Order: sequence, then structure tokens, then C-alpha cells
Amino acid sequence: MNDTGISTKFIGWKTVDGKVLYRILVCCKNSKYEVQKRFSEFVLLQSLLVERGLSLLPSLPPKTLFTKNQDMNFINERMKGLQSYLTTLTSRHDVLLSPLFINFLEFPNSENLPPIMKKLVNIEVTADIASIRQSVSGIFISDSDLLSASIMFVSHQENSSLSRLGRVWSIIDSEETGSIFVWCLQPYSSKNTSYHSVNIDYDTTTNAFHNLCNSNTIDSSKFCCLIHSGFSEKCKNIVFIPKRDSLCIFLEHGAIDVFEGVFSHLKSRIASGNNSPLVLTECIKPNRIQLHGSPITFVCSPFSIDCKVRHKYTLSVGIDNSIRLFCFEQMKIISGGNLNKRVNGSRVISCYLEDEFGRLGFFGTSSGQLLVLDMASQPPYLITNFNSQADYQYPITSIVASKKFLVVAYSNIIKVFGMEMNPKQATCTINDNQHIRSIDTNFFSDMDIGTISSLYIYEDEYLFVGGTDTFSLFKLNINQELTPPVLLFSYAIHTGKINYISVVPDNVLNIGQFSRQFLKLLTASEDGRIIFWKIFNLPMNQTVNVSTYEETINEENFEESKVINEQIHSLENMRSIELSDNSDDDLSSAFR
Repeated sequence: MNDTGISTKFIGWKTVDGKVLYRILVCCKNSKYEVQKRFSEFVLLQSLLVERGLSLLPSLPPKTLFTKNQDMNFINERMKGLQSYLTTLTSRHDVLLSPLFINFLEFPNSENLPPIMKKLVNIEVTADIASIRQSVSGIFISDSDLLSASIMFVSHQENSSLSRLGRVWSIIDSEETGSIFVWCLQPYSSKNTSYHSVNIDYDTTTNAFHNLCNSNTIDSSKFCCLIHSGFSEKCKNIVFIPKRDSLCIFLEHGAIDVFEGVFSHLKSRIASGNNSPLVLTECIKPNRIQLHGSPITFVCSPFSIDCKVRHKYTLSVGIDNSIRLFCFEQMKIISGGNLNKRVNGSRVISCYLEDEFGRLGFFGTSSGQLLVLDMASQPPYLITNFNSQADYQYPITSIVASKKFLVVAYSNIIKVFGMEMNPKQATCTINDNQHIRSIDTNFFSDMDIGTISSLYIYEDEYLFVGGTDTFSLFKLNINQELTPPVLLFSYAIHTGKINYISVVPDNVLNIGQFSRQFLKLLTASEDGRIIFWKIFNLPMNQTVNVSTYEETINEENFEESKVINEQIHSLENMRSIELSDNSDDDLSSAFR
């Protein structure tokens, strides 16, 4: 019996009125009983589960057009396939929690369900926000004294085929290819003042989304839009600096536009009785910081949502393989250069910045090469690089790391490597000779997850994976050498690639005090939707209460790693770096 408390075993078959019935023994903790099912009932179950939005389901044995259904060899082979199918389904928490599957197994009543089923990992929608059908490219959540509520800043970029023409797009069509929205994360029901809202686009909702909602789910129309603005170029990310009251927008052409006094303008607007959204570009002229000399392809901003991240650094990649570490406390470039000579004609298409000190940068290329650099030095110093794919080349589409593990997505394949990382000393050792775990999504299902575009590792044991449409959770079973990773749930919740998976601060959406009953996440996708989730029954032994995080840090005796005025000792006195992407600075002097 598996850890879900339910197992099935095929014990034979029989024919009734010329139809084959498969005999299945259903085993629970305190009971056993037999059910009989035709193959057509399995087909119906599969179609109903897909209709409800479950994804990465196992495949049924193939149908046949030429073999008689009562051929003994054919029946035995089909029975083996159905056994594998049911075994996989009973290991998935989303399937076991579905009434469709419970009815399929013909449980006499709910009292027969094993108690462990109450502890299965479950998921539900807390809220969703949808403003525009442009891909979400950046999210920043911050507290605000103005409304005594959390504020969410969102950047968008147009991903249509015409928008890829770049500047030619403005000649063909003057439509905006980038936009930003600022939302108050407090529903209307708890406010006396009415603000402008943006209605949800129901064309982007999925069956899984509807089925995971409940009566307490807050829909998009209940949130107010405080600020919005359109841009003639794509917005690649967004950062808000509360101390400066400055909103910083990464623009595709390589610059950061800094809008100062944003909430001062908004406060004056509200005081005058005008509750319509503030159009940012009409009232504030931005200051421009040139970050790259070429278009920006990707920006990693670890501190945007997770308030436990102490540093204020972003890591960006240009289309010409230029890289930059930017400090938002000092508003300057800390280090940068170009990786062209190190990537051998490939393109850098993904990056990750460790969240403890913001010092180690991880870069993935289109040929599967991974590089780790110390971004605190100038030029950045190469610590290690490797390519785990000797015989084939898949692009690295997403990277995430903890102190123990490095998780790399190669298109639709995930590899977990053992890693010893000390960001304070800028050391990183990766066991690239043998990965600890490998997840090939094709092994779990013939259903296509598409390109894996986002990862989030939780407690070094659970891995959230965002693909095309699909949001999945795997249990890695790191401490059980003979146990492979297990897929716990997979739902088609978005339409398009999921760009973001992140933990959400506890004070968001008035959920109240820290609860050990659920984990809060958000996902964001190319469909323009941001969905907030509650994940129930995940172990939270090592999770730090956001409200007591500063007290926990103070108890640690790490004097050298203390942050003073949110500036790290090793970086606070570094000079501003003026870099040109066309210079000869290709980091070759740093690779020693």
C-alpha cells in the first residue's frame, strides 16, 4: 500500500453479455472490497479528469482495431496497463481528492476513506487578478502606509508574434507593447471607498481554475487598480523602493525608468476625491538609468515578493549575453560584463540570483551550459561551469537553488544536483557528475507540459513546477534513495507559460497570523493572470514566520553577514561601474 492509504490490485477478469469486466481489489487501511470495471469506464474517468483540469495524467492502454476484445493475451496485456494506470492515479493527491475517482472506486461511504486522506496535499484558489491579456513579466509586493494594505506592482509585456518585430512594431501598429498596473491587495468588501477596477477576462479561465475556487475566493473585480500606464516597449520587470517612493521599470531597450514620488502623487489624487487610476507617464517624468546597451531578455529579482530576502539586488541578461548586477539601495550597477566567449555561440536565456546575499549568479544557455559567477567582483569571477548533457543539447529554461541543491530545467526535463554553496565566501561546489534526481515529465504522462518556465523548491523536498498551462508539485524523496520522485498534483490552471511561482508574505490578503495549516503561493502566466493559492498539508517545520523573521536573524551570531541599512558589508563601498556592452570586457580576465 502506498503512502496515500489506498491501493488497487487486478485479480482477474470475466465476461458478462460478451463484455469484459476487470476485477479490481481495492485495499484501504481497515477494509478490502472488489469492484468490476469495463475498459470504457476507464476511458470515461480519464476524460472527466481532463475536463476538470487535471494534467499530466497517465496514459491508458491503447485501443485496438484488429484484435478481438476477448483474446486472452490482449486482455492480460491490457490488464497490466490498467494496473499501472490505477497505481499511478492512487499515488496522486489531486486524483484521490476528486469525487470522480472516489465514485469510480465505489467507496460505500466517506467513513471508509482512510484517515490519511485528510492529510493529502490540497490546493485552492484564494484570489486572482487579471488586468490585461499581456504576459506578466514582473511582480513586486510591498506594504503601504497610504492604504494600510499590501500593494502589488505588476509589469506586462506583449508576446504576440508581431511584437517580436521590435521597433518595426511601432510602424505596423501603434498599440502599446508594455504596461504596468498597481493593485491594492484589499478587497472592496473591507473598504468604504470605491476605486476603479479592471474586469477579468473570462476567456483565460480554465476548468481547473473554476473547480479550485470556492465561495471565499476573491475575484479580480473586487480589487482596485491604483496606477496604470502603457509603454511603447515591453516592460521586463518592476521594482518599488518604499524609502525613495520610487517605482523602477525595466524596459526592453536596456534602461531602467525611475518614477519618483509615486505615492505622493497618488495621495494627493485621493485627497482631492479623484479615485480613478493614476496614469504614471502623464504626471511624472522618469529618470533613466542605462543598464544594458542592448535589449534586456531576462531580469531576476529575488526580493520582489519574498520578504525574507534581505538583499536588494537584481540580476539581468541582455540579448547580446551581457550581464548586470544592480543595487536598488545605491541605485547603481555593481558589476557586469559579457559572456560571449564563455558560451561558445550560445545565448544566455535564464538566470538566477541566490537570495541570501545576492552574490552568486547562475546562468543557463540555449545549449545546456550552466555557469556560476561571483557577481560581487568586477568583472564577475567564474566559480564553476558545466554541461551535464554530453550527447544532446537542451536549453536551460529555468534555474532555482537552495544551499543543498541546484535544480535545473532542460526544456521539459528537470535535474536536481547536490550542491555546497557558501554565498558569503562566494564558494559553490556542484556535483555535476551525477544528479541526485531526474524528472522527465514524459515518464509521468503523454500529456505535454511544454517548456518548463518556472521552478520553486520548498524545504528541499517539494518542487513546484510551472510549464505551459500546467502547475505541478513533485515530492523529490531526496532522503529515500530507492524511491523516485512522485507527482502529487498537476492542474492546467493558466493558458500559456507560467512565468512566476513564488511564496507570498503572510500579511497579504488579510489572511492574518502565520498558519501552519497552509502555504501561500502565487502563479503568474503569459495569459496576464495572477492567481493566489493556499497549499494545504505541506510540512512547514523549517518555515520562518514572517512576523518574527527579524528576531530570528538577531539571534544568529553571524556578525560578518549582518545587514546595516539594508546594505551588505562586502558590497556597500563598491564604486559604481560604467559598462558598455560593446566593450572588450568579456570577463576573460576574470576566468582564472
